[in-house]
Amino acid sequence: MINGDIQCMLFDLDGTLVDSMVYWRTLTLHQVKMRYAHLQGYNEKIETLITALPYDEARRLISETFSIPLEEITTDREYTRGMMTLFYRDAVQPKEQACRLLREAHEGGVHTALLTATRRDLMQSTLDRLCLTPYLDLIYTPEEYPRGKWTADIFTNAMKHFGVKPEQTVLYEDALYSMKIAKELGIRVVAVKDALNEIFMDEISSVADEVLDLGESRRELPEGMLEEYEKRFGRGCQR
Repeated sequence: MINGDIQCMLFDLDGTLVDSMVYWRTLTLHQVKMRYAHLQGYNEKIETLITALPYDEARRLISETFSIPLEEITTDREYTRGMMTLFYRDAVQPKEQACRLLREAHEGGVHTALLTATRRDLMQSTLDRLCLTPYLDLIYTPEEYPRGKWTADIFTNAMKHFGVKPEQTVLYEDALYSMKIAKELGIRVVAVKDALNEIFMDEISSVADEVLDLGESRRELPEGMLEEYEKRFGRGCQR
């Protein structure tokens, strides 16, 4: 997967290097069910889309489906951040093949960067616990790039940092929107399979240069795990 033309490898975090999307999905689904499961039109398809789409797109879908003003669609952010802090610290596991690829690239002299939509204060404990930080030459988070991978800046500045061209760069990513931006820049895109991106796989396959399975991903949390971590956090989700 690494050839002599590649001088820079860009990695997504959630769903690519670590199996964390199931935790985000569980917290989202918990709140979605609490707020909208009683409404007409709520079904399994809507539920799947809401938990798989990026946050802003999910809010628009809820607004359009249930005729709710967009500004009224909110989440319990304190709960989500608090719970994810605990999950990242104690529970999130690596996608072993993806992490091995990162380590081999770094040890082989390839520039490595993490481009993530997750705040550093949430996920740094996972990077440290899984011993991934030393293998990353550069980390960009929403603190540096609030718009994340929705625009080209995060990609172009990472390449500028290393002094490489798009054709010398490869992105490992599970999110379709990010793949599209990178592809438009001429970056080689490797789509990483995750349980939550399966519904978009046809379109992902049409965008990506390659599709890889770099490790198993959970679909559900073990029974009782959400309740256990709510006890650790100190409360459940508020409406």
